[in-house]
Amino acid sequence: GSGPSYLAFRRASCRTFSCPAGTTWTATRRQNASAATATVTAASCCRCAAPNEVSIRSKEPDLECMRCPAGRAPQDDRCDACASGFAQAGAVRCEDCPPGEVPLLPSRTDCRACAPGHYSDGDMCRSCSFPLLVLDNTCVWWHLVLIIGLLALSSGIIFLLHHMAKRHRRKRTETRQEEVSRILQEFEDELWDEKPETLNRL
Repeated sequence: GSGPSYLAFRRASCRTFSCPAGTTWTATRRQNASAATATVTAASCCRCAAPNEVSIRSKEPDLECMRCPAGRAPQDDRCDACASGFAQAGAVRCEDCPPGEVPLLPSRTDCRACAPGHYSDGDMCRSCSFPLLVLDNTCVWWHLVLIIGLLALSSGIIFLLHHMAKRHRRKRTETRQEEVSRILQEFEDELWDEKPETLNRL
């Protein structure tokens, strides 16, 4: 029959296994065994839920999780040493150092800044040979820096001269308008007073 007797003799499987807190069910069995013979345990059916944790192999068949130490990161449910970059304790993955910095070797637990005048190239700090200079973590011709500076200075001077010329033209226009207004006002006053010399001019 299919009643209670079926449930009593049904083989246990990972799909019906209750994973411990902080872990989650995995569709890929962690033991190299067939579905018919593999032991159903927390270690074989579950995995650590946090992306920065791996299982402690010595605790199997139970499943206990831990964070990887500095210099290592989770990879295939184990803590692998970083082949490049660095990883702080509990990191999810190994990361590249920021520009101008290189990883501390051999631990790869953090990054250190390159000395002034040096740039970062993978795990090494390198210097630029004259006439090159370090700019934005790369070597550039010092002439380029000089040209950029001169262009910036020239642009500033041109802007200042243009602004001064514009102010001068505006002031001349205002002065002319004031002079024209003054002359018209004087002429209007003379016409209003009906002075003989004004009438003779008309």
